[in-house]
Amino acid sequence: MDVCNEIACAHSRGVLHRDLKPGNVMLGQYGETLVVDWGLAKVIGRGSEDTGSEPTLRPEAASGSGETLPGTALGTPAYMSPEQAEGRFDRLGPRSDVYSLGATLYCLLTGRAPFQDEDVGAVLRRVRRGDFASPRRVNAAVPRPLEAVCLKAMTLEPAARYASAKELAEDIEHWLADEPVSAYRETASEGLLRQWRRNPRAVALGAALVMVMAVGGVAGIALWQRAEQQRRYGQRLEVAYRDEQAAKHDAVTNLYFNRIALADREWLAGNVRNAERLLEECPRSLRGWEWDHLKQLCHAELVDFRGHDDEVWGVSYSRDGGLIASAGRDGTVRIWDSIGVRDPTSFRHRGPVWAVAFSPDARRVVTASGMRSDAGAVTIWDVATGREIHSLGGRTGSLARVTFSPDGSRVAASSGLAGRNEVVIWDAATGREVQVFREHDAPVSCVAYRPDGRLITSATGSNDDFDPGKKPGEVKLWEVETGRVV
Repeated sequence: MDVCNEIACAHSRGVLHRDLKPGNVMLGQYGETLVVDWGLAKVIGRGSEDTGSEPTLRPEAASGSGETLPGTALGTPAYMSPEQAEGRFDRLGPRSDVYSLGATLYCLLTGRAPFQDEDVGAVLRRVRRGDFASPRRVNAAVPRPLEAVCLKAMTLEPAARYASAKELAEDIEHWLADEPVSAYRETASEGLLRQWRRNPRAVALGAALVMVMAVGGVAGIALWQRAEQQRRYGQRLEVAYRDEQAAKHDAVTNLYFNRIALADREWLAGNVRNAERLLEECPRSLRGWEWDHLKQLCHAELVDFRGHDDEVWGVSYSRDGGLIASAGRDGTVRIWDSIGVRDPTSFRHRGPVWAVAFSPDARRVVTASGMRSDAGAVTIWDVATGREIHSLGGRTGSLARVTFSPDGSRVAASSGLAGRNEVVIWDAATGREVQVFREHDAPVSCVAYRPDGRLITSATGSNDDFDPGKKPGEVKLWEVETGRVV
């Protein structure tokens, strides 16, 4: 480092040494480093380079390559730069001295000069080619970073060497401080080892942290793999369960249709009881139209309800399907058990009954009766006792239709009486008239609530008896709360 710094100082003054070698480096009495023998020194830019004014070295001289001799090149062959060996004085510069400093470092690392031939001409030829063994081939103990520093300084092309002796000194100083050098790209393990030497505690802590992270990562991967295995196992179980349920459903469905087929065969054979038993064994969730059809066939003698003395003009099912109400021209309303009661409950009116409807709970029925020329009546009846609850008369006539609201709190009726083209709504509990809708210009033949009870639909229609002009009908939607047509 001292030699490099001294040469860097000389270069800063414009002076080239041109004969750097171990023999020209001395240690003083107090350990100071001295660079001597400046006989071939040259001030850059002063004078001409020719053999007449400079001592030169002749290749044919018999002297050893470690001596400075005159001839066609300047310097000591074993330590001179390739451009010196070629006699290219115009290419000499600070990088030429850097080469000689690298050759000197080579000697410190290996214990010998880079070139060992006794013949000067052979040495010069090898110098020009850069043909020398690397330091680690001579001494395997040479650290790789120092070898890289030495080889960079001795690169054949000047442009690839250190730009100055100071840069060479800085790289050597970095190596002495156990820091990375610019000439060598260390591996990760070498960098970790260097950090260990400089700060073993921090490196040990980092290594422990890496170990913990590695162990944690392995444990995390193991846990993830276990969770993934459990997830896949769960998926397999779910698929197996679905397959099992599907197989069970298929089996139950097949059994259902087998029973339907057997019931049909028994009915055809006249074994109605066996057919009914097979139908009752069918799961309720699978019963479709085919089940209903066979069930009806098994009760064919019960579904022909006979009890009215004249035409039947209105029928209604209770919501649960257990009761049937029928009304007709004979002025009676009859309540039938849908499974075949032969002596039904009946309500008697003064005139023909045009329409009948069950309340949602099937505990009441509402009827509409009357002739075209008379004021009709809307009546609410108790199904269990046959008692009249309310008579809502004087507003409707023939062709009237009635219905309960979905919650059973209101009764709506459409008027078929000429000149009373309206829909009337009563409170089912008190019999009080609540609303009247009068936007139609023809008798209202139909009325129905929407399932949520917020709207009412009404419709008009033509009839040969009551409307000879056969005026086209219309349908209106009404808001129950406001009475507004929507």
